[in-house]
Amino acid sequence: MEASYHNWSRSGYTNRNLIGTLPGTARSNELVLVTAHLDDMPGGARAPGADDNASGSVAVLTAAEVFTQFRFERTVRFILFTGEEQGLLGSAQYAAAPLPPETKSWP
Repeated sequence: MEASYHNWSRSGYTNRNLIGTLPGTARSNELVLVTAHLDDMPGGARAPGADDNASGSVAVLTAAEVFTQFRFERTVRFILFTGEEQGLLGSAQYAAAPLPPETKSWP
């Protein structure tokens, strides 16, 4: 699996999303996304992220570990977004990125 970052800046925030790409075979230009978000916004002295952010992140990482044992027709992207608690910033920037010409869905 290839790992990469998607750097973004928006609304005064700068961060990066983590992406793992498992290349597809016959239909590699089509994508399946498995996503969650990493960040947490404390509601007080403690951040409640274990029930939301951590469980989603672990689900994506576990799926990535299992999926690497198989080959799929479509490319599978495992993405951990940042900036979500500040207004879905990381996922919005990812979705707004231009499509490469050979890809049916981004990025």
